[in-house]
Amino acid sequence: MRWLWLSLGVAVILISLSCERARFDGYDEVRQQLVSNEREYADAAEDWARGPGKLTFCYFGEGRYRWGDQYIDKSGSGFRVGAKEVTSLEQAARVVGTTPEVLDRWIQRAERLQLYCIDQWAPSGYVQILLRGSEWRPYGLRYAPEGNENAQKALAEYSRQGREKNTDLVLRPIANRWFYFESRRF
Repeated sequence: MRWLWLSLGVAVILISLSCERARFDGYDEVRQQLVSNEREYADAAEDWARGPGKLTFCYFGEGRYRWGDQYIDKSGSGFRVGAKEVTSLEQAARVVGTTPEVLDRWIQRAERLQLYCIDQWAPSGYVQILLRGSEWRPYGLRYAPEGNENAQKALAEYSRQGREKNTDLVLRPIANRWFYFESRRF
């Protein structure tokens, strides 16, 4: 019985260490982060909409990433992509279908802007940016790309309703093409 309690305690500690709490506490802090770095966030969102778009990129921490539906994990002296072992991040980028330069650019952006994941939602095409700490309570920004009036209309309508579908707890406009959201846990 003592081993069971010890194991459960270790499991709770490991889970706590592997998941961050939200970096920004609510609408006001996310809005401030956006205002302080709006050009960089807009560049990231526009680049995503023009480039990888339908994929997902996630930054889980140094050496742990997701590109599309494939995970890249630091492993010994190299990286593991699914069951495949490679010797460098450059090789891992090629295995997941991108270039080393593109993957490196998204890793640097994630570190600088506190991104957890970025993806584009169909059918309207808005870009969703989950911020660091979204493991337990997804939250962040949604952006209607320039020239995508469908995305702008959809987000404006969703925000008037207060949320999108049944997954959002909160959806509020921030400014221009930007919206703040909080969702239920995945």
